[in-house]
Amino acid sequence: MNRMVQSGVRIRSARVEDAPALTILSAQLGYPCDPDDVSRRLAELMHRPDHAVYVAETGGHVIGWVHVHERQFLYTPPFGEIGGIVVDEAYRKSGAGKLLMAECEGWAVRSGLAEIRLRSGEIRSEAHEFYQKIGYENVKSQKVFRRPLD
Repeated sequence: MNRMVQSGVRIRSARVEDAPALTILSAQLGYPCDPDDVSRRLAELMHRPDHAVYVAETGGHVIGWVHVHERQFLYTPPFGEIGGIVVDEAYRKSGAGKLLMAECEGWAVRSGLAEIRLRSGEIRSEAHEFYQKIGYENVKSQKVFRRPLD
């Protein structure tokens, strides 16, 4: 899947060799991780029809990524959910984020899903403005709880 745009940003499916760039971008998002772990996880996700990972690149350099996957609960029809999206700080407001989200929306439609959702931390006000600008609405606030399973 490749799509070229006027700004020279190309959207394509992620490849295992993108893992180092995805790792650097994940740290910008606030989630430092190990490139080997990202490579292994990406290799697993690439073969699952209910997940997709896309990258934005320009000049042969990965400048952003997005992970979308299918979610299903007892009480709602299946929907797409953005697991994460980040565009390099130097390329924000370049249109790359909008293109990544559009690619996810296309994936969701092709997957037979009628909706995409995403979660965004309270402090990410610039991201919230971006999501609203491209047509997403804030439908609720929530807290996320976790418990490590040793």
